[in-house]
Amino acid sequence: MTSKQDLARGILWTTFLQDDKLVAALRDDSKIDVFDAENDLEHKKIFNLDDYFIHGCDSKIIATKESAVDFVDVNSLLKTVSTYKPSKSFKVFDSSQFESQSTLLVVTNNENCESKKRVEFVDWRTANVSNLLLDQNTPIGDRVVFTEKPEQFAVTTSGGAVNLYDIRTAKNGQPIYQVQNTGKLRRLTFVNNRMCCITPGDAFKIYTKNECFEFQKEEYRYEFPNREDWCLGFLEGNDKCPLFAIHGNRYNFINFSAVDQIGKTKVPATLRYKALRPNCFSTSSNNKIAVGSSDCELHLQICNFRSDNLHKEYEKIRDKNTKGRGTFRYVQLVESVRTGKKFAMKVLPNTLADLADRHVVEREILI
Repeated sequence: MTSKQDLARGILWTTFLQDDKLVAALRDDSKIDVFDAENDLEHKKIFNLDDYFIHGCDSKIIATKESAVDFVDVNSLLKTVSTYKPSKSFKVFDSSQFESQSTLLVVTNNENCESKKRVEFVDWRTANVSNLLLDQNTPIGDRVVFTEKPEQFAVTTSGGAVNLYDIRTAKNGQPIYQVQNTGKLRRLTFVNNRMCCITPGDAFKIYTKNECFEFQKEEYRYEFPNREDWCLGFLEGNDKCPLFAIHGNRYNFINFSAVDQIGKTKVPATLRYKALRPNCFSTSSNNKIAVGSSDCELHLQICNFRSDNLHKEYEKIRDKNTKGRGTFRYVQLVESVRTGKKFAMKVLPNTLADLADRHVVEREILI
């Protein structure tokens, strides 16, 4: 773990701002805390925008609420630079951002019939003029997200399928193609040329492209054996494994594991951090991840899985928590998962990684 902050309330959403120099966290009381991502999460500002999820674009927070989507400049006393408002009798249901760009997919539903949804394309520079992509006669489920291409997006359906659309031709209501039998999804993302699906029960399926460049080939599938297990999402991997999963147990650490190694008990997680169960995360372009939990914790962590850099990242994490070195290797600052108390822990040689539960400890000295 690189940095940690305890907030006054639980965290619902996180996003990076200003070339990943700032990280914003949306709390469950609708307030937004902004921290310095390059200076140990030093607190910078607190806002009250009355919204229920946020995105980041340069110096702007994209604040989404039922009545509107506001594009707010955090450097200009919260000046709203533009606003998108849904059509009469519609309210905002969801939004999806393409990476950290100005473009947004906004999903609205009919106030008189919530199953009737529409998808509009919005650019914050001209937010008062939106482009209707899919009307309410199109089957639209709970998830609408961009793929890794800015001109393509995916839509879940109530029948357990995912439709892929091209923004330039979506108005005709016909998808480019359909991925069938995905089931009901809690989360849908596109990472490293893969379509990643997570069900409400935290099982996951990973699809890769076939010879027609369509996400039709199921590459990985896993269902966790215990109800306490969870899967939050996926990150880009390395040459050995294309994807890493963010997963863990209710009573455990946050694990970052290669998806092809999950379920193999003798294979440890590649990275592991102590934290309470998270419920949201966002990634930066410089290999950092901001993880928020409903238990009021914000973690900023290094997650670079490229094989040539991984050892260096371990060294950074270990050195940050090292209190001193001696003939018995070194002493490291650790925190009890159960009590939260901090200890100086003597670590013997030949440890595999910077994982507190894997160390051979000669004794603990209470600070």
